Amino acid sequence: MSSPSMGTIVPFPSLQSLGLLDSRALANEAATRHDFLVEDLIFDRSVNLAVGDSGLGKSAVVCQLGGCVAAALPFFAHSVQRGPVIYLDGESPLREFEEVLETISRFLGLSRAPENFYAFNPDWVSIDPSISEDDRLRRQIDHVKPKLVIVDPLRVFWPQAEGKSEEATKVIKRLRGLSRGSGASWLIVHHCRKTDQSAAPTSLEESPHQWLQSAAGARALINQSDTRIGIDTSSKPTSDLVMSGFVRLLGTIPPVFIVRELNDDGDPFGYRALEGVQHLNEKYQAIYETLPQQFRFKTLKGHLSASSSRHFLDQCLALQLVRKLGKGEGYTKVGQVPGPTGPSR
Repeated sequence: MSSPSMGTIVPFPSLQSLGLLDSRALANEAATRHDFLVEDLIFDRSVNLAVGDSGLGKSAVVCQLGGCVAAALPFFAHSVQRGPVIYLDGESPLREFEEVLETISRFLGLSRAPENFYAFNPDWVSIDPSISEDDRLRRQIDHVKPKLVIVDPLRVFWPQAEGKSEEATKVIKRLRGLSRGSGASWLIVHHCRKTDQSAAPTSLEESPHQWLQSAAGARALINQSDTRIGIDTSSKPTSDLVMSGFVRLLGTIPPVFIVRELNDDGDPFGYRALEGVQHLNEKYQAIYETLPQQFRFKTLKGHLSASSSRHFLDQCLALQLVRKLGKGEGYTKVGQVPGPTGPSR
């Protein structure tokens, strides 16, 4: 093919075909997309980490999140996009997993587990050994087109990612590629590393950034994930667990204090977030009662310092006492909404 003659104008490709968006295109694209799979917690098409010690119940909490996405039910007052869910389980016996899923589904008020909730464990069924693990995962995603894929735990499916940072980066990069093609978000369940028992413990409630550094393995797992969720035992006598962490671009997740509900036999039934003004300290209760229905951050200046105002708002958000309005519009007080209870226990 001959080269263009002197003076011939060779057209450049459009900026958008090169992946560049000007301010107008940026606004148009943003207006047509959902930012979150789980409001203010998990971005659409993102890679995320849930960290906690073994035996706490984090897998059941994550399973409840999956059930909420599959059934379009709020997760601890966070609204969700509805869509299929794939749960990649690496540790549970089949019967135990099925019982947990059905129990949590009843807790959420469903008659049975959502039909668009899919589970996989290589030990549950016979699988074609000629298909590689990577190819099988791609085929599962192509067929189901999930909104959320839960990997529980990381060390079973990609143990190499717990070692060197380069390996963790490869895994996360591959998941991001699958997200672009499928629209799925990923939640990877991970463990804490064993720590020196003589050292002073770090509090997830007070220092989520520092606490999350206790995640086992490569630091890249934390640094390159979009949302890092920590689940730990709670310091409040009225709750069992606390959930906090960090969302890229948004900052710290206000601590959510979680109550483990039990059925009549004393077995775990589901999880609800602690709610109510009575869980604020007396000073914060008095301030809350004086606030107008809608208010701005600056409204608190007469009552608290800037840092204390932020702490007060985080507490109110966690206890579902206030809700953030649109950008620049401040906050509104909300009525108490009872958590799901399911059928009579």
